[in-house]
Amino acid sequence: GGGTAVAVSAGLKKDAEAAQGDKRGRHRGDGASDGRAKRARYFKKALTSRDKQFGTNQRGVLITCGQREESQCTKEAIVLFSEYAERLHPEFFAEDEPASGASDKAKELDKELATLRKKKDTSNAVFSSFNVGVHSTVFIRFEKEELDPVQTVTSILDDAKTSGQGKCRYCVRFIPVQNSCYAKIEDATEMCRKLAQQNLPPVEGDVAEEKSPKFAIVFRKRNNSTADRDKFIESIAKAMPQGYKVDLTKPDWVLAIEIMRTTCCAAFVQRYHELGKLNVKTIIEKYHQNSVEGAAEKVPDAAEKTAGPPPASKDQEKAEGLEDPSADKVATNPGPASKNDDGAVNREVTETADTSREEVHAQAAQPEPAQGAEKASAQGNEGTEKAS
Repeated sequence: GGGTAVAVSAGLKKDAEAAQGDKRGRHRGDGASDGRAKRARYFKKALTSRDKQFGTNQRGVLITCGQREESQCTKEAIVLFSEYAERLHPEFFAEDEPASGASDKAKELDKELATLRKKKDTSNAVFSSFNVGVHSTVFIRFEKEELDPVQTVTSILDDAKTSGQGKCRYCVRFIPVQNSCYAKIEDATEMCRKLAQQNLPPVEGDVAEEKSPKFAIVFRKRNNSTADRDKFIESIAKAMPQGYKVDLTKPDWVLAIEIMRTTCCAAFVQRYHELGKLNVKTIIEKYHQNSVEGAAEKVPDAAEKTAGPPPASKDQEKAEGLEDPSADKVATNPGPASKNDDGAVNREVTETADTSREEVHAQAAQPEPAQGAEKASAQGNEGTEKAS
């Protein structure tokens, strides 16, 4: 009896612990299963999205923007690239004309059907947008080989430099991409060697160091902690053609290298510093700054023109013969004098001066009337008035 009771109590205790463990595990398992399900859905979505296509052998433009403005930047960039691509290659945007003799309604229906077919058919797309997995950065791929990313970006920045208007609100930097590879030193070096052969003109013969073409390498990396900047630059610089020298201040060619996660993008660009380091906002700010400085320089010139020349001094007037002869002539000759007799003139002036001195002394020598006589004359006058 006693053994049975102990066994039953032990069994009940195990059942209680198991139930409690199941309860704990169930609470723990619900959260863990939810987390695993969320991660699975996220990675499944990432694998099925178009992000997986951004990798090697890509041509297009990397565009930077502000935080949480990727979608607006993508739309704006596609519209901007379409405008410039239509200038350079209008055949990509030519619409199929309807058959002749068709009515206006039939033409409108044909146009609508053509636009719907183009939306469904992505094989004829000129541009495609991709999320590269880096914040504030988008990638627009050029689907047509005839479109050159460097030429398109240069045209956009040149127009902004000339007019002072960037035609964009969200796009900040336009970084062309001529090719891309895996972010390894060996792959990046081989890719840059091929790009140099395609873009850089060869140097023939012995050229002086001052006249030799110059290049520089601009290296940036994001969301990658394994790529060593110095090793990448050293390896790629050795792969450049002979005759090219390194110049970081005024290079003729700049090799722009962008590493994002596991992808390395590269392109050769001319006039890199002149184009504001491919930053359209910098170009616009510099344009307005130069216009303000030019206006400030014109103001003093206009003031000088309106003010006229400064007045001439007396020395200049005497030298030029413009001095008024009557200005310095004071009335020194009080009376008429003979032109031929200088002594008569001197005598006449002396006599006049002596006469004026004698008159002054005579006036000073006259005595003032006494106060008593003045009072007596005043009283006599009063008495005469009363008698009358």
